[in-house]
Amino acid sequence: MSASPEFSVKVSTTAEDKAECQRVRIEVFVDEQGFSKEDELDEIDATGAHVSFLVCNAEGKAVGTVRLVALPTKVKLTRLAIEKDYRKYGLGRVLVRALEEFVANNSTREDFAPHVKEVDGKKVITVKIHSQIPVIKFYGKLGYVEVGERFDEDGEPHQAMVQDIEVVA
Repeated sequence: MSASPEFSVKVSTTAEDKAECQRVRIEVFVDEQGFSKEDELDEIDATGAHVSFLVCNAEGKAVGTVRLVALPTKVKLTRLAIEKDYRKYGLGRVLVRALEEFVANNSTREDFAPHVKEVDGKKVITVKIHSQIPVIKFYGKLGYVEVGERFDEDGEPHQAMVQDIEVVA
């Protein structure tokens, strides 16, 4: 039995990183799933109102990405994409956990601080997802719960899901 390949996760900080995030997203959402490039590359990409993460293979090639957006009304996990050949390694889970750790450790950031609330005596930030229907179980295994009715987003049914992430005081 061969060992799983090595991967690393990093916050996207350079123009090259951002281009790699977009390349992976276009490959998965536009080329593979048929969403329009105009819908995939949205107005948030042009702003600093998000943090993107990359997972790279041992050669340094980006094979997955996820985006964290802090809006005035919510903190949202968006654009989780893993290249098809790498989906068998649990990299979606790795990226979601990296995003959650970032949220937990950066609650004092100007864009996150307004979202901190107390639930059952713990300070938390609620992270929201608009999940595609086929991956609801994936997010459920990570602790996200369905809220509200299913809805259309970009021509496909989606389900809102949330999870409270405990923040480091």
